[in-house]
Amino acid sequence: AMHTCFLALHGDWDWSKLKEVGYFRAAIWFWMFMLINVLILTNMLLAIIMDAYSNEKAKAENAISLWHQTFEMRRRRKESKRKERVNLTEIYAAFLKDADGDERAMLASQQLLRLEDLMNKVPGI
Repeated sequence: AMHTCFLALHGDWDWSKLKEVGYFRAAIWFWMFMLINVLILTNMLLAIIMDAYSNEKAKAENAISLWHQTFEMRRRRKESKRKERVNLTEIYAAFLKDADGDERAMLASQQLLRLEDLMNKVPGI
């Protein structure tokens, strides 16, 4: 009986053998069996999704909100336009210019950087 139920669950059923107990009984049993199995499998899937969601929600509990990130981006853009802030691209370009345009050499450089060097290389800091 368990083997027959397993086969029916996977779509392999013999309707002619099921009808031997009676058409109405076989149809009721078959549809109730399928409905219950679908509900159980859907419930298991929902439990897995909810568990994953609760794990991710716990990780993101202390994360910065989207509104806060948007506000920070807007504030930084305004500061950049008013020349109160130096963009990282400007700093990168200043160091690239100092390395004569050779990006590999610039990134491989072992030169220690002091505050005075940074202030002299990057205008506006």
